[in-house]
Amino acid sequence: MPFQRFFRFLQSYSMRIIVGDARYFWRTRDRRAPHNLYTSTFLLQEAMKARGEETYHWEYDLFRFGEPPEGTKASDIKIAYPGSYAVGYHYDATTRTYLHEMGGSPHVDRISGVQLSPTTVMVLYVDYEDLGIRDMAGELSPDCRVVGSGDALVFCAGMVIPARWEREDISRPILFSLQDGSEVAIPPGQVWVHLVPKWLKVMYTERTEAG
Repeated sequence: MPFQRFFRFLQSYSMRIIVGDARYFWRTRDRRAPHNLYTSTFLLQEAMKARGEETYHWEYDLFRFGEPPEGTKASDIKIAYPGSYAVGYHYDATTRTYLHEMGGSPHVDRISGVQLSPTTVMVLYVDYEDLGIRDMAGELSPDCRVVGSGDALVFCAGMVIPARWEREDISRPILFSLQDGSEVAIPPGQVWVHLVPKWLKVMYTERTEAG
């Protein structure tokens, strides 16, 4: 069964898995299964306590927040995912955030109607591996390799900063560094990370007054 194979795959990373207990999940009727299943941090912590396992917090920061280094101006970003999955960002200098688009349309919060807009967008070029596992719709479930190192692009403050990413172990954070080896600082705020196949095009340009 595909689920059993995926379950064993998760176990190989020593992940704590909660399955088969409806007390810690809920479904909505506005979407088709399996895309209508939800949980919360509180419920997951309660599930861990019920199993006699300790909850824990990260002992390190995931990102270094501060004044970003100088980069090249880049206000428009396009990540060429296929079809309606294509991603776009437009930098808003007033809010200092990136307005997010999906399939050429603004990506808005369903409740507030406000367009989603992270402060920083990070692109990691990674390798993908075919696990040979298909979901209920028959689609392949690839695994992206996020242990090791590779090239990265950091978009913040209307700039693009070429960088490198590195991760020693699955239990450690990903580090972002400049060519001189120093860690990349980014502005405080929401951070979105894209794990992009090495062959996929990521385009960025500076918007002109006419554009």
